[in-house]
Formats: sequence, structure tokens, C-alpha cells
Amino acid sequence: MTEGLIQNQFMQIKVTLIASDLRRIYRAINKVNNCVKRESRDLPFRCAVDFRNLIILNINSQKHMGQYAPYNERYADWKKKTTGGSNFWILFGHLVNNLSVFPVGSKNAWMSGIPLGVKDQGGTSMFGGKGRSMLISVYGRWMEFGRRGQPARALFAPTTEEYAQGGWKNRNEESTFFIRKSWS
Repeated sequence: MTEGLIQNQFMQIKVTLIASDLRRIYRAINKVNNCVKRESRDLPFRCAVDFRNLIILNINSQKHMGQYAPYNERYADWKKKTTGGSNFWILFGHLVNNLSVFPVGSKNAWMSGIPLGVKDQGGTSMFGGKGRSMLISVYGRWMEFGRRGQPARALFAPTTEEYAQGGWKNRNEESTFFIRKSWS
């Protein structure tokens, strides 16, 4: 048994601790601390994976794309003839197939998207010829924000809003549950 006295000018408190209880409290605090450290590493990764999966789901289901018209009839015809489809954000699958989760900046920071420097295989121009290989992130940016003669076809912004409505909250609740559970 350990005793201690805590006092100031207004009060005095005598504390008596049983050593086995103190050890149990220290163990519980260490478990919570370890869980918080683990969650600070794992939670951002899980959120990045969730977001990547939601982007792919939204591309494949064409969610958020209902209001967009083809750039022009010639392009729509070429795309249908070349790839058999007319879906937005999908031509030859280079962007979808290269969406990934990767670390950024400081430790425990993760991101979903196209890693820097990843290029398509070229040959994707409707004007014929092989076509040069280009950065997937460049045409992803053109699709998201538009450019001269090419209106925006936003996907990442509405998907971010969608994930903010439920995904982040659900993952936060899950992480809080893990931390609370580690106390028991």
C-alpha cells in the first residue's frame, strides 16, 4: 500500500493506493496509449483506402456523372467504337487501374489518387496514331477541373463530400471504439 498527501492552501487530500491496483491502472493506461499510437498510424491509412474504393465505385457506377454530356458527338462515337463504352472517367482504364493509396509528407499521412510520375501507355488519342504517353494525373486534373474547350467532369470533389458525410465519421467512431475497448 502506498500513501501520498496532496495539499495546497485551501485543501489537503490523502491518497492511499494499493500496489496491485496501481499496476493494473498503469497497464490499462499503457494499453490505451499503445492503441492511440496504433490508431494514429492506421486510421489515416484506412480512410485513404476507403476513399480510393469509393472513387472506383463512383467511376464504375457513374455516380455524380448524370449531368454531363459528351464533349461532342465525334468523340462519343470514337469512344464507343474504340472502347465499347461511353462512361465518364473511363477510356482505357489507365486512371482507374492506377488509383492507389500511398504515403505523403509526414509519417502517418496517406493519400488516395494517382502517384506522381505514373503515365498511361499512349495511343489514346481520337486523332489517330500511337499518341504519346502522358501523366495520368494531368488528364485527371483536366477531367476534374476542365480546360479550354473541355468542361469539368468533377469526380473527386463530390466524392470527397460524399465521404465526409459518412465515411470519416464511421471510421472515427470505429477508432474511438478500439481505443475505449483497449481500456477494459
